[in-house]
Amino acid sequence: SDSLTARQGLGTCQIDDKNILIVGGYTGAYSKDGYILNVATKKLRKTPNLPADCFPFAVPTIADTTSKIAYTVDWTRYKLFRYKADNWEIVTNFKAEPEHQTEDLHIEI
Repeated sequence: SDSLTARQGLGTCQIDDKNILIVGGYTGAYSKDGYILNVATKKLRKTPNLPADCFPFAVPTIADTTSKIAYTVDWTRYKLFRYKADNWEIVTNFKAEPEHQTEDLHIEI
C-alpha cells in the first residue's frame, strides 16, 4: 500500500466526486510526488511523479471535477503544473526568458 510521508506546504484539491489529489510539499527536501486519496475507501494511490519538485505552499491547487484536470503552481521555481489523465506536465515556466516561454498560455478545463 502507498503511504504519504508527513510534509509541509503540499497542495490538495478535490479531483472528482470520490477523490482528493495531494501534490508536492516539503519533507526535509522538496518533493515531486503526488497521490490520490479515495475518501470512500480511504485508499491512497501514488500518481506518477511530477517532472520537477513542487512546493505549492500558500497558492491554490484547483481542479475541474468533470474533466478531472488539476493545476498547481510552484513559485519557488515559477512553474505551472497540470495533472490530466494520470499524468503530470509543466504547462509553463513563468521565469523563462521570452524566447523560451511557451506561446500563449491556454488553460484547459
